[in-house]
Amino acid sequence: MTSLQGDDAGEKTDKTSKQWGLTLQTFCENTTFHGLRNVVEILWIAIVLFATSIYVYQCQNQVRLYLSHPVSWKMSLSRQESLYFPAVTICNQNAFRLVAAADNGSYHWLDDMYRRSDISTFNYTKWYVGNLSMRDVFLQNAHLKEDMIAS
Repeated sequence: MTSLQGDDAGEKTDKTSKQWGLTLQTFCENTTFHGLRNVVEILWIAIVLFATSIYVYQCQNQVRLYLSHPVSWKMSLSRQESLYFPAVTICNQNAFRLVAAADNGSYHWLDDMYRRSDISTFNYTKWYVGNLSMRDVFLQNAHLKEDMIAS
């Protein structure tokens, strides 16, 4: 019995809300009260004006905040006559200069030789470089002390 009573109450509520909605719609369509049909436009205008006023308020606050904290800085330049070497020196791990190796034509065979994990697989006949010792290779392609030492 209770479930039937609950169903009847729900149907009455639905009918009542439908009647109110129909009554409000009929009133808005047929009223002689001027401007009630434009309520949606008025609401949009109110929302836009409200959002614009919040935007202006936030911008004003941010400008005030920016202007209340002035920034000051000081810069000075000084020339050092000599530099002290650090206790730790970082060394260049590249054995050869790429530019020097490319200029004298030894880049490709040096690259091929140093890419291998096992030097015994290097093909010496492919890269015939003449009567060249490792001392000559380092003198031609290694980093120069003038470039590496600051004085």
